[in-house]
Amino acid sequence: VTWLVDYVTPEGITKLMQIALDNGYTAIASELCYALPSSDISRFGKLAYDNDNIAVFSELLDWLDYDDVKALAERAYTDDHIAYFSLMADGLYEEVLEVYLNRAVSDGKTAFAAVIRERLD
Repeated sequence: VTWLVDYVTPEGITKLMQIALDNGYTAIASELCYALPSSDISRFGKLAYDNDNIAVFSELLDWLDYDDVKALAERAYTDDHIAYFSLMADGLYEEVLEVYLNRAVSDGKTAFAAVIRERLD
């Protein structure tokens, strides 16, 4: 797929990413990130989260800006999506994880607290 991005317009790359997202083509999604601007990667990361496509989301995660990861981690915490939060916890700063740990303990979210403790250890 990497060679393909040299021959497709930016609009075509965006359409291919939408197809990859819609169909769960994780390998294609990962390769297309090389050719997408960060704003599109951010949009597709949010769409993958909204569509509960954790496989594609996990491929896009490494390409997301830190602020996007932080915002999506907050959504995952609020939505009780522990799997998504767990993926993103690896990329959050220790200080942010400590705040989440205090919240998780206070909110009685033991699964979140366990994930966060593991990352902090």
